Amino acid sequence: MCKKGPETSRSNDDVPAEPPLPPSPSNTDPTATFTNAEGEWPEEVRGIGWKARGDHRPQEKRVPFNRPTARQVYDALPFIRRYFIYWMKHTFDKEKLFINTFQPLKHKPYYGVPCGGLGSGAIGRDFRGGFCKFSLRPGLVEHKVDTIPANQFIVSVRKPGGSCLYQKVLSAADMQLGYGQLSAWDFSFPKENVYYRGLYPRSWTCYRIPELALTIVIRQISPIIPHNYEDSCMPVCVFVATVLNESANDFDVSIAFTFRNGTGNRKWNKEGECTAIKFTHNDGTSGVILSHSISQMPVKYTLATRRLSPSPSDSAHSPPTVSICQHFNPSKSGSGIWLHLQKTGNLPDIDDEYMDYREMAVGVCQRFRVRANSKSSEVEFALAWDMQVVNFGKATRFYKRYKSALFNETYFLTDGGSLWFEYDERWSSEEAHLSQYTREKMMKYGRFGYLESWEYRMINTYDVSFYASFALAQLWPELELCIQAEFTDQISHSIEKLIRFHMEGDLAKQKTQSRVPHDLGNPADEPWIITNAYVMHDTGKWKDLNLKYVLTSWRDYLIVAKRDRAFLEHTWPAVKVLMYEALEMWDRDTDGMIENFGKADQTYDAWRMEGVSAYCGSLWLASLCVSAAMAEEIGDVESKDVFATNLQRARRIYIEKLWNGSYFKFCEESRSSDSIMADQLCGIWFLQSVSPKMAAEVLPPEMVSKALNTIYEYNVLKFANGQMGAVNGMKPDGTIDREYIQADEMWTGVTYALAAFFLQHGERDKAFHTASGCYYSCFERSGLQYQTPEAMYETKYYRAIGYMRPLSIWALQWVLNGKHKQSSQCSQREQPDTTTADSHSLPSLNGTSTSEEEETDHNQ
Repeated sequence: MCKKGPETSRSNDDVPAEPPLPPSPSNTDPTATFTNAEGEWPEEVRGIGWKARGDHRPQEKRVPFNRPTARQVYDALPFIRRYFIYWMKHTFDKEKLFINTFQPLKHKPYYGVPCGGLGSGAIGRDFRGGFCKFSLRPGLVEHKVDTIPANQFIVSVRKPGGSCLYQKVLSAADMQLGYGQLSAWDFSFPKENVYYRGLYPRSWTCYRIPELALTIVIRQISPIIPHNYEDSCMPVCVFVATVLNESANDFDVSIAFTFRNGTGNRKWNKEGECTAIKFTHNDGTSGVILSHSISQMPVKYTLATRRLSPSPSDSAHSPPTVSICQHFNPSKSGSGIWLHLQKTGNLPDIDDEYMDYREMAVGVCQRFRVRANSKSSEVEFALAWDMQVVNFGKATRFYKRYKSALFNETYFLTDGGSLWFEYDERWSSEEAHLSQYTREKMMKYGRFGYLESWEYRMINTYDVSFYASFALAQLWPELELCIQAEFTDQISHSIEKLIRFHMEGDLAKQKTQSRVPHDLGNPADEPWIITNAYVMHDTGKWKDLNLKYVLTSWRDYLIVAKRDRAFLEHTWPAVKVLMYEALEMWDRDTDGMIENFGKADQTYDAWRMEGVSAYCGSLWLASLCVSAAMAEEIGDVESKDVFATNLQRARRIYIEKLWNGSYFKFCEESRSSDSIMADQLCGIWFLQSVSPKMAAEVLPPEMVSKALNTIYEYNVLKFANGQMGAVNGMKPDGTIDREYIQADEMWTGVTYALAAFFLQHGERDKAFHTASGCYYSCFERSGLQYQTPEAMYETKYYRAIGYMRPLSIWALQWVLNGKHKQSSQCSQREQPDTTTADSHSLPSLNGTSTSEEEETDHNQ
């Protein structure tokens, strides 16, 4: 059942056609190797976006990281022993692991734009034409599922009133067929005749049939409407096909769309009995509904098409027709459906070949005439899936899909195991810590969550969403406020169960009171009830989680909630508790500056900091500044004075201990102490995103500029020839810091955040050069499109594909839209949405101007 949320006004300037990035610094055309024999990209798929031909192969071969140094292995030996015991306990159910360290996911270089809205599951696409990678089970991405043979578009071309001239499956994907499976079908469409363009949430796939001078273009679009709370999250995808006939002959063309039960995972292929029913509506729409189950959850797939209106040139003997196949066996030869289509141009009503009602496929088909030297009308198909009641791994709570949702132009919010549930009154009794404020928010906008990564199965991981939250904050602000409200309630909550944490072997509570949880749970367990699924470290000792909460609360209050007093009153008590707790527990020498304790106690959880550190120190300075401002806003004079005084003391310590004239050193004591960290001024970046004036009061702008110049010179230009973003750590001698795991990685989300930091300081060229290196490394050189990893190494390796943090690309747009200036522009009750004048004439993803082309393309 669709629950309607409040309408929200939307400016057309809020959302660009895509995040603005320039061409690769190498000045090479990333699509040059994919052009056709005439050296020209097919007109039907020209435009902005990621492009590939069906025979495209990545320039670089990469695999998950598996080559730590001997020193790193030695340091990790106690962890390996503890984790191995935990891993063996889940030998037969690896999905329950919050991270499967020993079996990381490998990327699939053929992924394209996924299908679906936000929070209702997603179905992946292969840029060569197939369907793959389902994530319909809540929070679980079935990445290992390859292209499903029965889920296809098929084209059949006939002479008017005559025999079949051509019939093939419209896919050049590699098929893994079982014995005799769909053996009658022709899967031989030439790879070199398939052309693809992806511009999320849309894609265009062009199929050329040169022997008939025909071109078929299938345009895919999911219902993505930022700031819309009613339609954007429908679990549906629309495909619009057009046929261009450049020959001197008329053709009768049939396009069929078939789909089977399950997700391609053999566990669900024969889970229960399948049924199918046809339907027809008065508007000319007809189709078939396939009912089945996935992991014992009822599911309905719907295929539909809308009958074309006859054109004036159609004769009485050649009107457009629709045919529907109510069922066929997707594991048998498929000869009945294939031969009937070949003979008549229509699908048979049923194909009873060795029918097994535990697995079933259905299909819809449109047949129409395309005149010589003309273009057909648009032929519409739709795929929808309905899982109104779902459950997580332990199946102790059941949820209704929340279909009034928001979306984003970034793939991960659809394809990141995202969840959106309608509010359930039982939550207030099962989760007594939920406040009235949060419950009221959820009643209007539901409960939203998304994974840290396809393989890091934790919902709303907070240290990562700190970077990623710029996407929701701009496109679906009420979702961002719901998440922040829920984390506020979690701070006072505790889980008393004692956990032996894998890395250090500490025995501690699963969730400590007066701490921000690392995450809201594992979808294979019972998220929201059991939080802190990340039991690698005791995150109650982490320094950054609490401080990121403080900074995010201030940003959301000033800009997202537009100074809503209720939001401030909800978050301020938690901010106050966290800041006083930090002064008491983490400032060991009472000099006003917190220290790291020599263990992994922040988001760089394998990169040890000891003493005062640049990363946590900058977060602390920014948090002191913000807390003083919040205290003043709320009228807590005493707290304001405490935080303001400690800010002055801490700033002096930070500069004295870390500043060397060019940058802030990594930390006081560790093997990386003098390293140049790309993220060293994370707190200042975030604060400057909210208020440049406040950021300038925390650290002298000239110091910040010098540090940024050093980071650009070392971490960007000296890493991978300046073509790959910013490496996390670089030694002063210009060599990569390899003292710890993570120091030698390029974090995609941090690189985008750093690019936004450059942009804040007016360094436009540096910003887009830095960001473009990251983008082209993933999308153009490594086959990592639509599965951006957390980390990439200079060569060969990556880590954690399908990751949340790269959503920080929206921090760039935050700056371009002038959001960072709004805190000083807004009135007490109203805050306008301003956009910089030049934000719509930026270089595009492929280097062309986006001003005119975006306007045309956006309306397609």
